[in-house]
Amino acid sequence: MAWETIQQNHTIIQQENTKSLLAPPSLAYNSPLLSTPSFSSSVSTLSSIQSSTHAPPHSELFHATIVQKQALKLEELRQDLTVLNKKYVDQIERLQEAEQQRAQVEHELENLSRQLFEQANAMVSKEKKKRYSVEQKLMNATRELKLAREELDNERAQLKELREKLESQTEKEKSETTVFIDFHFSSYASQWTYNLVCVPGSLSQLQNDYLIRLIINRALLNMSHKKNSLQHDLRSSIDFVRI
Repeated sequence: MAWETIQQNHTIIQQENTKSLLAPPSLAYNSPLLSTPSFSSSVSTLSSIQSSTHAPPHSELFHATIVQKQALKLEELRQDLTVLNKKYVDQIERLQEAEQQRAQVEHELENLSRQLFEQANAMVSKEKKKRYSVEQKLMNATRELKLAREELDNERAQLKELREKLESQTEKEKSETTVFIDFHFSSYASQWTYNLVCVPGSLSQLQNDYLIRLIINRALLNMSHKKNSLQHDLRSSIDFVRI
């Protein structure tokens, strides 16, 4: 049985050598090779290749559907790119506008700073001039106060000397002499002035004492008023300088 099989196989090989390589082997023989698994798998593979080569007509519709879907996706991508491009352009415009506004604000701040600096310099210069003027007034008021004190001391000395002279007079000279007081107010000097005139007459000792006290009181009042005025000006000047 094995020998017969070998003889049949040998015969098949001889036939394959004699026939064309492109021609498929004959399937009419009852050969054991036709029932082997390798041959069956080869036949099934060949059938699948032939079926894929001769595709049915509905595959063209399938490919057309795929192409249409891809075209739709491309259109959607194109629209998305258009939207993104528009957003990008809008963003650039907003950035440019913000940059212009920032530059304008910086320019306004620079102008405002310059104006404030100029105003501050003007105020400082004005304050310096005002302080200098007040210091000059203070110096003048101090000098006038010193002169007023010296004048007050001189007037006190003169009044003291006058009182001593009047008190040293004899009773006879007092009865024969009248002290006439020429009192008047000087609007130019803003103070009271007086002149003592001795004229013959008959005034009592009481009248003479009263007139002397009146002269002294008026003189002291005048000097006190002038002193207070100068001190007030001096205090005002000092307070302003401190401020």
